[in-house]
Amino acid sequence: MRKTTITLAVLLFAFVSPALALGPVDVEVGAAYWLSDTSLDFAGESLSADSADMNLWGQIWVTKWGAKAAIYKTDLDHKEFDGSFQIDYTSLDLRYKVLELTDNNFIAVGVGYQKVEFDSVDASSLDTTGWRVSTEAHIGLGRMINFYGDGAYYFGLDDISQEGDTLARDPSGWELEVGVSFKPAPFLNIRAGYRKSSLDMDILDGGPRKDMPSTYGYSIDSDGFILGVSANF
Repeated sequence: MRKTTITLAVLLFAFVSPALALGPVDVEVGAAYWLSDTSLDFAGESLSADSADMNLWGQIWVTKWGAKAAIYKTDLDHKEFDGSFQIDYTSLDLRYKVLELTDNNFIAVGVGYQKVEFDSVDASSLDTTGWRVSTEAHIGLGRMINFYGDGAYYFGLDDISQEGDTLARDPSGWELEVGVSFKPAPFLNIRAGYRKSSLDMDILDGGPRKDMPSTYGYSIDSDGFILGVSANF
């Protein structure tokens, strides 16, 4: 987790360093607490658990071009996991404002990198990586109140494997966050909203023939209210 955070910070720095010579730069960094519940649906069975955790993001805009890095976590608390089981959603986007009326009234689209990592206390971590497309919209009411929406679709994700054995195929997913941001001071933002992420895949359960394993659908859905604070500079 620490390695992923450092990598995202380095990539953001690599973007902003040359950007400083191109024009005004708007940087936002923030943290949020996602009060999420996660449901796991597989082979006709379902399991639900509390999964609230802290999240981090950083965003840079230079004129109409921007980059955003984010880490959203769900720390599942359920007796079935015999301890902690965590799912991390890590992303890095390059975005462009296709419509900009003012600084806080715009629509942007982007493309980037997505990683989903699964960690448990009694097993090695598993992950899948691939592409994502994203969109972001802001509607400002004056300078203090701002309605926002931020969504993405994950595609082309790798199969999930462990020690050379494929465990899951064809993962794909999406995320959506909508809410309102309040700016009580020039460099401070407080936001409240609703966030959901969803991931689907086909799990291989072995079957009678190893060369033709049977599969069943597996879906992970996390949703709930999110409360955050960020700073602009």
